[in-house]
This record gives sequence, structure tokens and C-alpha cells, in this order.
Amino acid sequence: MELALAQQAMEQAVKKAQDMGVPMSLAVVDEGGHLVMCLRMDGAGWLTTDIAKGKAYTAAAFRRSTAELAERLGSHPSFLNAINALQPGVMAVGGGVPMVRDGKVIGGIGASGGTAAQDEECARAGLAGLLD
Repeated sequence: MELALAQQAMEQAVKKAQDMGVPMSLAVVDEGGHLVMCLRMDGAGWLTTDIAKGKAYTAAAFRRSTAELAERLGSHPSFLNAINALQPGVMAVGGGVPMVRDGKVIGGIGASGGTAAQDEECARAGLAGLLD
């Protein structure tokens, strides 16, 4: 994950959040789930940074969007609790998407501060035109 790519994704996601009028925190991680960059827009809640990092990490680790993971695990809360016991910070709620280049996950982007649908929309906006 190059820093320039993370910066471009952040800029696009911030623009989307501004257009929606929703202050957000955003995070980008590399393929191993390590933080590349994180920001909190003016007015975003203080806890949103940790949630955005968790969503980005989860999207990269599970190789799918956190909304899809929430849908799959929603009826299995005990399994999700077990995953969190082994790996704290896994977030199974919309707002995180994997970053894929040439069919390979190179990282994840997470957004937090709005509804799950708004968070997902901002995270996806961060990827618009950057990757396949």
C-alpha cells in the first residue's frame, strides 16, 4: 500500500462525507491490517477513529466488505464474539471495504461517523477510480 494511494482514497472519501454533510473518521490499512493513515474530520466523534480503523482492518483481513460480513455473521453472534476474543477490533458493521488491485487485496479503507450505509458510501467513494 503506497502512501500516495492512501492519500488519494482519503481525499475522495472526505469529499463524499463533506458532500453528505456528515463528519467522519477514515482509516486506510495495508494488506496486513497495519495502519497507513487515519484522519478525523472536524466534528466527528472521538470514538469514530478507532471504529474506522477496525472497519479498515476487518475489510483487509476478511477480504470482503464489513457490510457483507455483518450480513453473514448477523445470525451468528456467538461466532463473532469468538472472533473478537481471538482478534479484538473486528468490526462487522457496514463502512469498511477491501482495497483490491489486480485481483489482490492490498489493504482496506474504513469510515465511521454516520449510519452504516453512509459509512459504506464514503468508504466506497474513497476507492472510486483508484483500483479494480
